[in-house]
Amino acid sequence: MGLSVEVSDDTLREGMQTPGLMFSIEEKLTIAQAPKEAGVRRMVVAHPPAHVSEVEATREIVRRVTDVKVFGLGRALRSDVDAIASTGANVSIHLPFEGGYERALEACKYTKDRYPNLELSVGLVDVSSYSHERLVRTAVEFEGAGADVIELPDTTGRLTPRRYGDLVRRVREAVSCKLSVHCHDDRGLAVANSLAGVEAGAELVEAAVMGLGERNGIAD
Repeated sequence: MGLSVEVSDDTLREGMQTPGLMFSIEEKLTIAQAPKEAGVRRMVVAHPPAHVSEVEATREIVRRVTDVKVFGLGRALRSDVDAIASTGANVSIHLPFEGGYERALEACKYTKDRYPNLELSVGLVDVSSYSHERLVRTAVEFEGAGADVIELPDTTGRLTPRRYGDLVRRVREAVSCKLSVHCHDDRGLAVANSLAGVEAGAELVEAAVMGLGERNGIAD
């Protein structure tokens, strides 16, 4: 079976959750070039709402790393969306919801109305905590609010390939937007779960160089 999948490099965002890891802006620029040279055309590079240094780093990567879709990460809040958009990066926002579910949906609609040229990716954090029905319903509602991509993170690394693949398949049957998998390696299954997600219909795999990331990291 032929599979079509695109890698989304998360080394400069998820990778920075690795204990003790810190890069200067120039180091980040050097690192951002490496995935591009390997053929990666999509990367999440920072959390601009967190600090002015994250804004500066994102802005410089957008300016100097061309022919790549660059994303900044933030919460599902207007203020975070504005901080990301100010850098020129595309918008990746994550749940759970600060201010409530309706406010998160409104933040998505705001993004598409205010910044129609930017791609919007929405991460439904910790998908193992959802019932299948709730996960599908949430994905459908956020696609309706403007999400171009729905991310399905196994945030705690608890799922197995069969369970994760079934979860992705159910969402795939309900939405037409792109799906992205983001699997943590707590049980050593990040790559296996990512492949199961692709086989179930996901088009994007979020990964980091050497599997860097929070706790045991994510897919390598």
